[in-house]
Amino acid sequence: MIITGHSRPSFLKLLALFFTEVLNPFVLVAGLLTLVAWLTDPMWGKTAFIAVFFISVVPLITSLIMVRLGKTTDKYIRHRSQRHAFYAIALGSILLGTILIFVLDTSVEVRWMLVFAVGTMLAVMTINRWLKISFHALMAAIFAVIISVSFWHFWALALCLIVWCG
Repeated sequence: MIITGHSRPSFLKLLALFFTEVLNPFVLVAGLLTLVAWLTDPMWGKTAFIAVFFISVVPLITSLIMVRLGKTTDKYIRHRSQRHAFYAIALGSILLGTILIFVLDTSVEVRWMLVFAVGTMLAVMTINRWLKISFHALMAAIFAVIISVSFWHFWALALCLIVWCG
């Protein structure tokens, strides 16, 4: 967004843009995978790096490249017809990351997170054939459920409410 002259966006638009970027699916997935690895795996750094790279970074880079090449209109791929190639590449990356994590000696929780990622991607790909699904809303809901179930502290529940409503 370019801010020039009198066309400055309002505070609410800037706030919405901030939350869109901070709470985007790529960031939420990376945060959730890192948190689960940190809490459950003694070698969490390596595990989190591999998981985040293949499940968050590669799909983000893919969406940015697709925008640059003119294959999609924006990095969140709002048009359902433009999502198929992105989903196929993202699923391939997620599967590769899952295979690598299963080769590592890591926690059951991290492995389940990756199985869940594969299942979520397959479900989204299937649903997207008929309905336009919001990955922002889906990842916010998944994040909120996993965090609130994992941590029964007030701060976790408050954070989840903010993320889910954001």
